[in-house]
Amino acid sequence: MKGLMQKKEKGAVTIVEATFVFPIMIFVLFFLLFYGNAWYVKSNVENVVSKYSLEAAAEISDPLLKSIKENGKVSESKVRTQPYRYLTSSYANSVINTYKSKIKDEINITGFLKGMKPNSVKCKGEYKNFVLYQTVRFEVTYEIGVPIRIIFINDPIIMSFSSADEAPIGDSSEFVLNTNMVLDYVEKTGLDEKINKLLENVKGFFG
Repeated sequence: MKGLMQKKEKGAVTIVEATFVFPIMIFVLFFLLFYGNAWYVKSNVENVVSKYSLEAAAEISDPLLKSIKENGKVSESKVRTQPYRYLTSSYANSVINTYKSKIKDEINITGFLKGMKPNSVKCKGEYKNFVLYQTVRFEVTYEIGVPIRIIFINDPIIMSFSSADEAPIGDSSEFVLNTNMVLDYVEKTGLDEKINKLLENVKGFFG
């Protein structure tokens, strides 16, 4: 009789433990799946931002690149070299706006779980001109929410993410042309002789 009572008590304890433990384990497993999927989506978004940052920088560096990518060659009727693209930011901004749309279109990724695509997406693009070099920077902020409601929690669980990348605009030929232009200007105006004379006067003044 005593052994039977002990078995019943053990069975009751097991049921009580299972009642508390199983929901907690299920919640933990679901949270791991959700969190892992959220970071999978984030890694994809970062890949898109990085890819298009490099492509935008390349297109600003070489305006003919777009025609080559689309037609496999430079279209003679649409040759636009944009020779003054570094003096103003209008051309760079038009390229950035194009790639901002591409980024927004390509980050609609849900991962392994439905209903987890990025929401409240904000994409910023910026062209920075430091005279000697230029850069392109994209930043995307977005939110990912839990696709189901959790008991006893009224507000939906939402995680905020941010992905950014900055790419240099490498246009060595343009840099060489600008450098040569400055050297030619200095030589033709005789500015180099004036600078050398001024340096000699300064050296003589300080002994």
